[in-house]
Amino acid sequence: MTTNRQRMAKAARVYAAVERASATAGRQSVNRVANTVRSQAAKRTSAVYNLRQKTLRDAISIKGASKGDDTATVTLHIRAVPLTEFSPRVRMQTFKFTDSLGRKVNRRLPTVRLRIFRGGSARYIRPAFPLRQRYSGGLAAGDTIRRRTGSARGKLTSLRYYTFPNRFLRERLMPQLRDVVDDRLGIEFRAAHRNQLRRLRGN
Repeated sequence: MTTNRQRMAKAARVYAAVERASATAGRQSVNRVANTVRSQAAKRTSAVYNLRQKTLRDAISIKGASKGDDTATVTLHIRAVPLTEFSPRVRMQTFKFTDSLGRKVNRRLPTVRLRIFRGGSARYIRPAFPLRQRYSGGLAAGDTIRRRTGSARGKLTSLRYYTFPNRFLRERLMPQLRDVVDDRLGIEFRAAHRNQLRRLRGN
């Protein structure tokens, strides 16, 4: 015969199991939303900038929720992106200079052409001097573009990264990602909670 003590012990075990299931569902839903945020950050940035989504996803890290820490952290390491990720092309172009004797001279020098914004006009860096002296075709990962500042004899300045403006990151991208969290967190928690309760019933 089942006593009140036994019934209370069983109810306590069931309550504890449901509580654990809820905590597990919470962590699972937070981690799923974190992955969604990473995908959406890459997708929405790639829609504006001429960058592959894979390049952007690789630049976003996730520290997932775990027991004792129910929060997930998504870190965007896309403050600066190498120019080579924008698929630049190098071609030779004629430039007019004035030499030390005041004569007009023409020189064939490389020009780097790249497109920063998706569907936008191309940007030219000229004259440019690829560090590896590749004067035609595309640039390899890690290549640095150099150009002269001021006169033809001016100092060579290295150009390696494009820096995302704060206005895009803070005023455009971050509000969109917060909306993603608000839209998905409840949905993911309800789905994860249903799965956890289904497993409890099966046991």
